[in-house]
Amino acid sequence: MRQVTDQEKLKYVKRAAALARHRFVVENFNCAESTFWGISQTMGLPVDELMIRAVTPLGGGIGDTRATCGALLAAVLALGVELGRTELDTPRKLVAYDRTRALYERFVAEAGSDICRVLNELGFERPDLYSYCARFVTLAAGLAVDILLTGDPEADRKAYDRSVQI
Repeated sequence: MRQVTDQEKLKYVKRAAALARHRFVVENFNCAESTFWGISQTMGLPVDELMIRAVTPLGGGIGDTRATCGALLAAVLALGVELGRTELDTPRKLVAYDRTRALYERFVAEAGSDICRVLNELGFERPDLYSYCARFVTLAAGLAVDILLTGDPEADRKAYDRSVQI
């Protein structure tokens, strides 16, 4: 993780939220595509066209089923791009799990749920859908960037200690 001041972190969080919101509200990409885009552009994640395409089916609460919020799922995937592993590395996995759990808990605490049909109880036919759901897109993007920029050496140490005990 890069080290940044609180003021710099706030700029990154606001940038990710603004990019995600613009992609969603102005460019009309879905919630997942927009969230993932905002995070990846802000954090300079090594994302290619294929990865962006892979996020598309998460929109609308997983393929328009209104299940788990697509913005939240996309934020989780962005964390995985940065924190995930490609070889057996238990401490890295546990750090990724800890940070993802923090993202999930903060999102649910602020949004009220992780379920699309609960968050958007009036459905996708509502005329203000994009402006309404933009709050979840900006929330997920901002939280993910905040978590990526918040180094938590104590949590990382605990994750490492847990991996030694496994």
